Amino acid sequence: MDLYYNILSPPSRAILLLGEALHLKFNLISLDVHRKDYVNAAFKKINPQHTVPTLVVDGVAICEPGAILIYLAEQYAPAGSTYYPPDPLRRAIVNQRLLFECGTLYKCIFVYYSPVVLERAVPVETDRQKLDEAVAVLDGILHHSAFVAGDCLTVADYSLVCTVSMLVLLKFELAPYAAVRRWYERCKEVIAGYTELTQRAVRMFQKWMEQENGSIARKMNFYYHPASPYCRAVMLVAKALKLNLNMLYVDLMTDEQLRPSFTAINPFHCVPTLVDNDLTLWESRAILVYLVDKYGRTNSRLYPKDPKTRAIINQRLFFDHGTLGTRLEDYFYPLYFEGATPGGEKLEKLEEALGWLNEYLITNPYAAGPNMTLADYSLVATVSSLEVVQYDLSKYPAIAAWYEGCKATIVDYQEINESGMQQYRAYFESGLHPVA
Repeated sequence: MDLYYNILSPPSRAILLLGEALHLKFNLISLDVHRKDYVNAAFKKINPQHTVPTLVVDGVAICEPGAILIYLAEQYAPAGSTYYPPDPLRRAIVNQRLLFECGTLYKCIFVYYSPVVLERAVPVETDRQKLDEAVAVLDGILHHSAFVAGDCLTVADYSLVCTVSMLVLLKFELAPYAAVRRWYERCKEVIAGYTELTQRAVRMFQKWMEQENGSIARKMNFYYHPASPYCRAVMLVAKALKLNLNMLYVDLMTDEQLRPSFTAINPFHCVPTLVDNDLTLWESRAILVYLVDKYGRTNSRLYPKDPKTRAIINQRLFFDHGTLGTRLEDYFYPLYFEGATPGGEKLEKLEEALGWLNEYLITNPYAAGPNMTLADYSLVATVSSLEVVQYDLSKYPAIAAWYEGCKATIVDYQEINESGMQQYRAYFESGLHPVA
């Protein structure tokens, strides 16, 4: 029997473990994810769904893991085995658990974690809630039995334990689900080869993630000053994308940005500036878009491919750059650095722009729709400047709620943005202009 598989695939590992329990010898054909072996013409001819695992028996391809598990148990399990019991009622329960695994639990894990791991997007809370609900269902099932389909180990346990192992690998908190934890430890003890195979998968996953992060990303030089909200927006997105930037501090107070070594890189002598191999890029919003397009994987939620969605995100980015950010600087910089009189037309212009942003956010949880995008990363860094100058946002409740939500949701917001805000605040209080 030919078994097309990938060790990172939980269903593939379920087949391998059941095969070991049944003393089967597969002709193992590993499909490389990076080479995209699973979409080549030869494999698609075998399995038009081009999914793993795929088992080929006498020229017949079986390509759903539940179906493969059932076939192996029926064909090769000894008489009296509980892997797939002969009683119709007990089989119905096993089938239900297998379908729950592939149609509910595995799907919820995939929907929640794939954007985070593969697209490097911000986690979506509603997707997390659905995942929690699915794990709670499994926990409820296991309150009444030692294994998922009764008091005996079945193919459903093989399927589900490998799926739950992915939750463990992804550091999902299983502490609230005591029955799941007990069952998981029980399966680790009774399923032959489980620990060794899972450890191999963990090592492969770690290696794969290193490849996904890529050596090319580590070559990017990022010229920055933490007081700049525009630099911080890029740093937050880079963190979300799990990019390792080569951070090069530019001391704006000693005019490092005007030195020939820097103006040769960026004639506009401004930060942020990104150098990625032969590309040199400045203007923070352009950098944000480039990073997601280059490193954010296909159809990242931060900047989706859909033209309409992109148009809304672009509009918000341009609004942030040309309207909100400009009006904020036009009002507060003269106020703090030149001793200008508070109030007046410039304050009215700023508050007009804030009113528009508030209107955007009344109808949507995020700046460009239902999901957090690049627009939020850019705008939250700008709006954080209002917190620096202790501007009261209570007149704009939608902005205030969105701002607190972003602070709570964005990865490492406290470390990256708030530490930079403290430096920005120090410049305002000292009257020294920090911007190139």
